[in-house]
Amino acid sequence: MNQPKPAFPTAALAKNAEGVVKLRLVVEKNGNVDHAVITKSSGNKELDEAAQRGVLSWKMKRGAIKPSDLAQGRNIMIDFREEAAIAARYPAGVVASFAHSNGADMWRSAPFPTYPMEARLNHQEGTVRLKMKIGAVGNVAKVELLQSSGHKVLDDATIIAARHWKAHPQYAGQIVALPIVFKIGFR
Repeated sequence: MNQPKPAFPTAALAKNAEGVVKLRLVVEKNGNVDHAVITKSSGNKELDEAAQRGVLSWKMKRGAIKPSDLAQGRNIMIDFREEAAIAARYPAGVVASFAHSNGADMWRSAPFPTYPMEARLNHQEGTVRLKMKIGAVGNVAKVELLQSSGHKVLDDATIIAARHWKAHPQYAGQIVALPIVFKIGFR
């Protein structure tokens, strides 16, 4: 089946909305989705409507169509959940990353700090440890430097970036400590 994931609605992103929409797709003999019925709401109207609209463009391969797909339909789930990247790669093998990939799970948006040119030219590397308080809607309410990388330029770039991060709503009110690693020549 050709199944492009439905686009995350901008209005839902602005509200930090996430959720899973369960749908029943009824398919035509040619493989086109005839219609989609929401069987369980995500709890957010924008997400539900985006899922329903998005699946209407899907097409199933004829050989994969079962008689039940034509009559009762096929159950599917669309999961609208933002996930942050776990690393950023810069030219010449320069990398900035979470020290552990499980540190990225809580973030819906975590733009990595820039690896300042001054630090790259001076071959400065290190790990910056931050302590952050997550605000009521997932924003970073407070950032504190727990451990310096040994290079003020890397520390400052990390703090500036972290102030723009957004956590998933269930982490509101939590205090987290995270290491961010800057490494040159990491392949």
